[in-house]
Amino acid sequence: MQSENSVSSYINDDINLAHTLLAKDDLNGAIDILRPLLKKNPKKRFEVLQALIRANDMRLGKQNEPESKEAIHRENLGWLREQQRIRPRPFTLYRIGKRYLTLGKEEQALVYFRQAYAKAPHDSHYRGAAKTFIRRLE
Repeated sequence: MQSENSVSSYINDDINLAHTLLAKDDLNGAIDILRPLLKKNPKKRFEVLQALIRANDMRLGKQNEPESKEAIHRENLGWLREQQRIRPRPFTLYRIGKRYLTLGKEEQALVYFRQAYAKAPHDSHYRGAAKTFIRRLE
């Protein structure tokens, strides 16, 4: 049986390998390494999700079909919501709002921008942007 430290080390190794593949523009290779990690429900789930979101964001620039882009945005939205459940952060709320806005869901976006604005530190880099989106959507 593997100890918790060896499992954590293995997860770290896989995350690091995925980041290396992303740097080399091997998006599918990185995703192929990261997706199975979600099934293991690791302690570093938040970090695995973050790496998957990054890989998907990189994939967006290579997609021409609107349906493919929408599917990627929806997948990332689900992962962002999971990140918020695992480790609540105002910036994640902001990112969720931006995904909803990209998907044309303005009412949901407004809810998340309001939450992000209300919970964000006053000196955060995204607080002003959240306020701008709120004004635009109201």
